[in-house]
This record gives sequence, structure tokens and C-alpha cells, in this order.
Amino acid sequence: MTKRYLLIETDGKVFLEEREGRLDLPTENSLLPFRVRTRSGFKVMGADVLYAKPELDRHPEEWLDKDLIPAMDQATPIARAAVLATMHRLVTNAIIADGDRVLLVKANRGFAAGWWNVPGGFVEWDETPVECLKRELKEELGINVTRATLLAVPSHKFDTSPYYMVAFVYLVEVSSKELRLDRTELDEAAWFPLAKAAQETRNPFAKEGFALMAARLKAAKK
Repeated sequence: MTKRYLLIETDGKVFLEEREGRLDLPTENSLLPFRVRTRSGFKVMGADVLYAKPELDRHPEEWLDKDLIPAMDQATPIARAAVLATMHRLVTNAIIADGDRVLLVKANRGFAAGWWNVPGGFVEWDETPVECLKRELKEELGINVTRATLLAVPSHKFDTSPYYMVAFVYLVEVSSKELRLDRTELDEAAWFPLAKAAQETRNPFAKEGFALMAARLKAAKK
């Protein structure tokens, strides 16, 4: 049976054990001084890792700060990679409507290359989600945001990555619908009827936003 590692975390602290002079993730066979409750798992560097919460009667101040581990030479590569994989990535998604149509774009690089998606991108380290939204739409499409209404903040793990993304999905109004595509990022942009857009995109965040928008439109017609 393949050995499975445990990533044991609570309140930003991670438990690692010393093995052969390195700090490593404990395994299911490790003799731990506390009980754990395992949750979902993921693969990293070809290894199976289970996320685990410890049952403690105090805060473990002596454990390592989670955000320091990926840069620690003393930690094993598998420990560094597993901790890094459990850090959420933040993205913004923009639903831009024109009547009952919405805008989809097709990227030529990156995570969503080759498939229809809503505009948006990764939140940079010094940005708020709205600042990211405005920057991405200006860079990719040459348009300015006049209003952004938050529709949802879903989380999802894609099959191609071990980490979860958290998306800030906005219903966006823009100053002009005249588009100037950045061809280094986008190949196409097109307007789709809302139901058709939901079928065309593979982005679960966009699908959730479209469903909420459709519900709003239905309620407005009553």
C-alpha cells in the first residue's frame, strides 16, 4: 500500500516531524501525540497527501508558521510543495452584459488557454479584487469599469492543479463596449446569449455567475 502523508494544520500553524535531519510531513503510520481528523486529499510530486485537522486543547505556538515553510531549506521538498499547494489562489471574473448577451474571451496562454471564458485574472499581491478587475479589463480589452457588483465568491479545485482557487465574480458595467484586444493574451472575444455562454465555458466560477444573473433577470420579469 502506498504511503500517504498528512498535512496537519490549525490556525496557520503546521506540524512537521524530524526525519533524517530534515523536517517532513508525518505519514499515516507516524506516532502522533494527538488525534487528527483527515479530510480531502491531493497529489503533489507524485505523492498522496491528506489534509488533517488536529484535536488539541491549546494553540500550538511551537509549530511552524505555514507561510514560512515553502522557503525553508530544512523542510523536505514534499513538505514545501504540499504546504504551497494548500494556499489559495485569488482570481477575479468579470461578467459583462449587453442586454441578454454576455462577453466571453478566448485566451492564447495560461490556465484557460484555448477555451471560452469570462475576462479576469489573478489578484496580484498588492491589489484588492476590484483593483485587479479594473486592471485586467483595461489590459486585456482596453475598457474601463464604471461599476462592479459582487455576485459570488465561490471556491473550486481544478483537476489540473492541487490547489483551490477563490474567485470574486462581478457583474460589471463598462464605459464602452468597443474592445481593443491584447493579442499577446487573447485570440478572440465574442458576445453570447446567456444560456449559450453557460454551455460554452468550462469555468465553474463563470457558470455560477451566469446562473445568478439568469435568476436576477427572471425575477426582474415577474
